[in-house]
Amino acid sequence: LQQTRRLGTRNSMVYGASYRAVDFNSDITGPQSHHEDLEAVYLQDEQRVSTRTSLFGGMRIDKNSLYGTQFTPRMSMVHHLPNRQSLRMSYGTAFHAPTLLNSYENINLPITPGIEIKALGSTQLSPEKVISYEAGYRKEFRSGFLGINIFYNSVSKIIGSAPTSFFPSPP
Repeated sequence: LQQTRRLGTRNSMVYGASYRAVDFNSDITGPQSHHEDLEAVYLQDEQRVSTRTSLFGGMRIDKNSLYGTQFTPRMSMVHHLPNRQSLRMSYGTAFHAPTLLNSYENINLPITPGIEIKALGSTQLSPEKVISYEAGYRKEFRSGFLGINIFYNSVSKIIGSAPTSFFPSPP
């Protein structure tokens, strides 16, 4: 669901909600079925502070039955310069949710008699986090545009594989 509202001559808002239910069966995750519910609400406000400058502020709240609730705010400013040029600055957060495979993987691969590789997912994983800062310049032409962007992303809680046991003995 999504709705757009004008809140005046210089202000508009977009808001909405979503719901998704996932039922998952796979040989990779074992014989049982898995279920996940995903709910979200979001809001974005655009405020034109002058004829050349707009501010954008937004937020999203996601709720997942496996890893809980995530809050992701975003802010941006766009300033239009003469001669079809613009500057943009933005800050935002995001997350990358564990996949169903990250959560429920259950594979045994025999290598030789008595030695196997086992891959197990975990429902205790939390999403990867991203904090992003960006500044950009854009010049528009009749046949396209030229732009340059500078950005910095900080990523944490990266999901990866880790050994849980060793053979013949721990290193």
